[in-house]
Amino acid sequence: MTEGARVIVGISGSLANLAALHRAVEEAVFRGAVLVPVIAWTPVGGEPAYRTQPCPPLARLWAQAARERLDEAFEQAFGGYPEGIRIEPMVLRAEAGRALVAVADRPDDLLVVGPDGAAACPGSCGPR
Repeated sequence: MTEGARVIVGISGSLANLAALHRAVEEAVFRGAVLVPVIAWTPVGGEPAYRTQPCPPLARLWAQAARERLDEAFEQAFGGYPEGIRIEPMVLRAEAGRALVAVADRPDDLLVVGPDGAAACPGSCGPR
């Protein structure tokens, strides 16, 4: 395994996203890299609405639901988490595009996006 190499993929559960997930697993295996599937979530109504009436138990439920969607994506794509590959799932409270770019912050990182990923990366997703 290449030290520190990671393949990062956003998880949404769409059909196009499942194809990107397959590609990310292939790349992680090929590169000997860690697979980092990322699912991002925001409170219903957005952060400004949540700040007016915060509800930590509800936020925990939303985070748990996001984790369940991440697990379901692997179930749909592979019948569960693939074996023989190191996987470090992340559930982040953030907008999807910002979360993915923030996670993919190392020189050896590969960020895999599907056709619906253009909406997650407005503007340039290239080097900063």
